[in-house]
Amino acid sequence: MRLAPVVALAVMFATSMVRAGDPAADLDERGIVALEQALLDAGTLGRVMNLAAHPDDEDSGMLALCRHGLGLRTSAVYANRGEGGQNEIGSELYRELGAIREVETLRADRRIGAHAYFLGLEDFGFSKSADESFTHWGGQEAVVERVVLVYRLVRPDVVFTNHDATTGHGQHRALAIAGLEAFHLAADPTAFPEQFERYGVEPWQPTLFLERTNGPGQREEQAADRASWIHVRVDERDPIRGTTFRAQAHAALKEHASQGRWVEPDRAERSFRVKARQHESLLPPAEDPFDPVALTRLRVFRALAEAGDTPPKDHPAQRLLEYGAVRRQWPSTRSTEELQAAIDAQERAFAAILDADRDGRLRHLAADIAEARARLAHARAIAAGTDVPRDMAEPDPFLFASPAYDVLDPLRRAPRCEPVVVDFAPRKRLLVETADTNKTRVEAVAIVTLAAPLADTVPVELVGQDGAHARHVVWSGVVNPGATRQLLAIAFDFDANSRSGRFVLRDARTRTPWPHVELQVHRVSVRCPAGLTIGVVQSYDDTLVNALADLGVAVVRLQSDDLAFRDLSRFDAIFVDIRGYFVREDLVTFNDRLLAYARDGGTLVVQYQKSFEWNPATNGGHAFAPYPLLLSNARIVDEHAPVEMLKSDHPVLSWPNRIGSADFDGFVHERGLYFPKPPFAPEYRALLRCADPGDPALDGGLLVASVGKGRFAYTSFGWYRQWKNGHEGSLRLLANLAAWGRMESR
Repeated sequence: MRLAPVVALAVMFATSMVRAGDPAADLDERGIVALEQALLDAGTLGRVMNLAAHPDDEDSGMLALCRHGLGLRTSAVYANRGEGGQNEIGSELYRELGAIREVETLRADRRIGAHAYFLGLEDFGFSKSADESFTHWGGQEAVVERVVLVYRLVRPDVVFTNHDATTGHGQHRALAIAGLEAFHLAADPTAFPEQFERYGVEPWQPTLFLERTNGPGQREEQAADRASWIHVRVDERDPIRGTTFRAQAHAALKEHASQGRWVEPDRAERSFRVKARQHESLLPPAEDPFDPVALTRLRVFRALAEAGDTPPKDHPAQRLLEYGAVRRQWPSTRSTEELQAAIDAQERAFAAILDADRDGRLRHLAADIAEARARLAHARAIAAGTDVPRDMAEPDPFLFASPAYDVLDPLRRAPRCEPVVVDFAPRKRLLVETADTNKTRVEAVAIVTLAAPLADTVPVELVGQDGAHARHVVWSGVVNPGATRQLLAIAFDFDANSRSGRFVLRDARTRTPWPHVELQVHRVSVRCPAGLTIGVVQSYDDTLVNALADLGVAVVRLQSDDLAFRDLSRFDAIFVDIRGYFVREDLVTFNDRLLAYARDGGTLVVQYQKSFEWNPATNGGHAFAPYPLLLSNARIVDEHAPVEMLKSDHPVLSWPNRIGSADFDGFVHERGLYFPKPPFAPEYRALLRCADPGDPALDGGLLVASVGKGRFAYTSFGWYRQWKNGHEGSLRLLANLAAWGRMESR
């Protein structure tokens, strides 16, 4: 693909040119960059769409190439907001994490010029099959219906996806299946006809459906059947911005901060398999399907053909193709006068096509042309010395309501915010009931965010929603005028006989609850020895620290100097948080001191880590466990999968809380992930066995070993999600791990 060089009007726009590679350049482009992009945009009417199951599944490299390099209109369609994933920047999960990822996705797509659309489906966690995903999403037809609607609304020429129907994540497979089925149904007027009146759309047939593949033997298959393969490179340099499209994609991916660090950019080449094709006479298989001139011809001539018009060689539509072809060949010495003449010629071609359509048969083409004319007007304004941002209406990315987002979140879009938004920290408060105490005091902080400062003081009250506190006011206070964000210290006594309750903050005058996140209170029964002191090597999540604090133990967050120099023997146990070896460089450096602590009589507990950051072959040769221990990518996604106690008399399963299979009832999301690879070193003892239905059993969910005078445990169960949810059995096992050393010293 040849890309146009930058037009040499640098003197004219010297005061407004942005630096190549400046992160802000993609977000608010001015000067020569904005001019070149506007001219590029006006040379094509083509549209491409990328289907992605989750945020960060989008093909940013292709989207950057298509938008910034070829001027095509680009869109990225997401099945969900990724709320079921892991959060690498904080402790937010589920709906709160989805709100964060929504913002990240909009920022990422804005960097590469793509419009985002969300299908509003649930991210329920990792799935091993498309059938499971369709079941969670209300059936295959329901998913296909949503994809059909987005095809009809956006009207893409080419649809491409990183997913396929047979490999990887079940949600990826389901979207690939639904996307291909929708490709064949979107043009059928009998398929989901209610969409036409409800959304104002019409049948639309995309031209190509492409699946990205990087499997073995692709070169041989491609050589044998070239019509079924398309090969693209994204490491070309953008002549407008001076960076490669691959680098632009990497910058966009970095916006997905909650998903990781994105150290390496995606690969430089793409291979796509053609899964479905239409309009071969207008876009022959031998032609580049991403060529902006070819897609303009396709879009114009299919509209004319559908209107019953066969354009002659002197039809005004032919002039659009001439502009596109000339635009791609412009030398860098083209003068300002020639630039204005080219803009005038393209404008006349647009006007001639619209003038020829006297009966309105080309209304969709007219809409495409109106958008291109707006880009020409923007280019003309810049060339005339008026350097202003392009004022174009952005499409609404939120086509579908999602049950997981029916409560307003402070991170949602500002134009949709209510005058008042309430949050709580923490949102869920646990009251741990022990053999000696029955706690009743609840303490939390209410976060009140206002769209504008209040003029007067407003009395507020916290009221129960269910249980013994239903409709009872348990706390009263005021929100003061002046600040738009206020914190309220809330404390009240919870009914001693209640196991759970929900509370909301409301205006005491009207008794109307404000848009809110509920404060939830749960009472759990856990035995935990008094006087425990636990050290925590915390990563990005504070769930473990909060859970230990709820158990009543003293918690110390270990810093670099603690790991390097301080006496660790004062701790009854030290816990390494989830993903700790990825997040904490000091942990990697001083891990030997933790192992020495264990050998000298301490208890070291490591929560799940990912295989690439734990295994020596991929982490720089580090071995973090006292005995050989390699992790796999295996996971148990069925949160209801039975759990078998392999050594029920082991202290971790017997003291101070007796752990049985019932303690694993009520799990959420999944059982565990990144289970250790068998066979295990003989020093390890497996305490738990579990399996997804139809899969081999995994025994590495909780491995324990004696280390010198002390103890070591590695657990791949997803405890942090359970602790955050107030799961009683998980808290009981946490207390046992914390007290393991006490038991063995009795």
